[in-house]
Amino acid sequence: VSEDKISNFYEEWLTPLHIRGHCKVVTDVAMKIADAYIQKGEIINTNLIYSACMLHDLHRICDIRDINRSGFDEEVTDEMWDKWMKFREEFKGQHHAEITAKVLSNLGYTDTAEAIRLHMSKDIILEPESYDALEKKIVYYADKRVKHTEIVDLNERFRDGHERYGKFNPATAQEFFEKVKKATFELEEELFCGLDVTPSSSFFV
Repeated sequence: VSEDKISNFYEEWLTPLHIRGHCKVVTDVAMKIADAYIQKGEIINTNLIYSACMLHDLHRICDIRDINRSGFDEEVTDEMWDKWMKFREEFKGQHHAEITAKVLSNLGYTDTAEAIRLHMSKDIILEPESYDALEKKIVYYADKRVKHTEIVDLNERFRDGHERYGKFNPATAQEFFEKVKKATFELEEELFCGLDVTPSSSFFV
């Protein structure tokens, strides 16, 4: 997906600025990891990683749990608000990753769509076999290292996620949450094994 097309997608779907900012930091994290692999001689599709990370939350507005018009870091015009409400009604009950994946797949961006679909935390447990390419693993992992626009470690990201969303889940979901957390830490170990860098936040500065 070209840079111009990414910008066009943002404008078409009125992606909020703070979400675009999050996507940019996730992209920076992912590209750092990709560059480390390239330095070790790995052949990697950086265009796929870049486009998937930049677009992974394209439709995040559709499933934000508690949406407050006054809570955005930008002026929300009547047109923006009305379109957001329309999108939320049209895609009600769908995860933003699935929405974006369907949109991009229908436009022919199937590889980017699949990488985006797999950034959903649940899939690392439900279909681990789908993470069959380094690019998919990097996209998933990079998103788990960014809280809003801040690069954090996995412990902080999962603590924040549990604090924000855990209370809405049934008690039975706690066990699944712990499985996702464990699998993500295992992925981190896998990604950085053999690289000359560590997953410390300082690496990504």
